Amino acid sequence: MREAIRWRRIAEYLIVLVLGLLVLVVHDVGYMLRQPFWTDEAWVAVTTRFPLSQLPATTSSTPIGWSALIRLLTVRDDQAARLLPLAFAGVAVVIAYWFARRLGWRQQPAAVGAGLLAGLGVLLEPAMLVRDDLKQYTADACLALLVLALTSRLERQWSQRGLAGLSVAVWDGMLFSDAAAFVGAAAFTALCIVQLARRAWHRLAAAVVAGACTAVLMLGVYEGFDARAVVPGLTYSPHFRSYYLPLTEGLHAAITFVTSHFDAMHAIFGLGPVWLALPLFLAELVTIFRLGRPATAVAIAALWPEMLAFSALHKYPLLDLRTSTFLLAITAVVAAVGLAGVCALPRPRLEGAL
Repeated sequence: MREAIRWRRIAEYLIVLVLGLLVLVVHDVGYMLRQPFWTDEAWVAVTTRFPLSQLPATTSSTPIGWSALIRLLTVRDDQAARLLPLAFAGVAVVIAYWFARRLGWRQQPAAVGAGLLAGLGVLLEPAMLVRDDLKQYTADACLALLVLALTSRLERQWSQRGLAGLSVAVWDGMLFSDAAAFVGAAAFTALCIVQLARRAWHRLAAAVVAGACTAVLMLGVYEGFDARAVVPGLTYSPHFRSYYLPLTEGLHAAITFVTSHFDAMHAIFGLGPVWLALPLFLAELVTIFRLGRPATAVAIAALWPEMLAFSALHKYPLLDLRTSTFLLAITAVVAAVGLAGVCALPRPRLEGAL
């Protein structure tokens, strides 16, 4: 029996490894390595030509950790650095599997099925399929999913080490991705709300302290590396200006903004029409609550309103194909978990009837 369990685990690990490596199949790697850098990529690639000591001044709006990693893959007159976004895309697929697989399913087939659906969802998400450029948007998806996976693990087994790991993933993840800050803020807020609702005072105190320390470290990373990139020429550029929620123009303008952008992004969501996508999203939230992960569900539910608020404040563009890649990847995972949850419902009811 022990030997059979061991071989089953090895088979599952191999399946997940193959799933992650499929990014090299669904992307035209040969084409990526032959094409010259376009304008936005060139701004990132040129940082590798400066001395490492000048990296904080030259990295601009790209996270400094991403610019540092590019140096490891950059060969003069070569496009090998484009393999970095593919690496993060592959890791995002693996994390999506781990997140959905370890949600606390009662039956192993449901757990494995949820993991496979989530991994395939990230792998084949249209927003991820077009991420072949030398930018950090696959890292956004990867680290956002990592924060949610660590939140779920912390709910499964509460520990100081788990809180510390979540904290490190958030503030350290900001070196490679802006999305880590948004998802991390939602995760810590959700943890505090759930512990307050449960009147788990010791856990609430631990979550508040960890959240406060994380916020201080996040602020340090922002002030040290990110604040210099927040300039009017970028924030209010003609491109991003159309992705800020026009809250001051009235309710009708805000609703028109959301509906028009969703219509424009419809094909890139990869979840079909709204009448199908929305029930799957809601089914995921119900499923995660049923599986004993309320803080994770609250964090996921809060992400879209949070990003709407940042868009209204002109702090982060919403529903731009590049900057919202992490939101679309999370939504794909959410839909996969919801579908698995719906499929797993009839079995317990049938067993109860018998």
